Amino acid sequence: MYYSHKERFWEELKRRRSNGCIVNIGIESLTENFKNLFTTKNSTKPENDEQIQEKLNNYTNLIEKQIGKGEIEVNVQTIKNIIENLPNGKSCGFSEVNNEMLKY
Repeated sequence: MYYSHKERFWEELKRRRSNGCIVNIGIESLTENFKNLFTTKNSTKPENDEQIQEKLNNYTNLIEKQIGKGEIEVNVQTIKNIIENLPNGKSCGFSEVNNEMLKY
């Protein structure tokens, strides 16, 4: 439940604690979960990797064709709206330009 619905997990845990329930999780179980969390790799099937790569290539080719034909249009108002809606207080990336520099 923790991985699929984190918010619901924490709400349920708080509810049980407030009702006087004791949450008893064995240390062995926690240890095993943390070992698996930090030592196992995400396993994907090779055929999935090939399918994903094929979809990515198709999408990339489609975008390159649209850019080449000039079919992608971005107007100034769209860019202004995007910049206005950027969240404040976020760290800057490699460009060292944060959102506030763009906004103000």
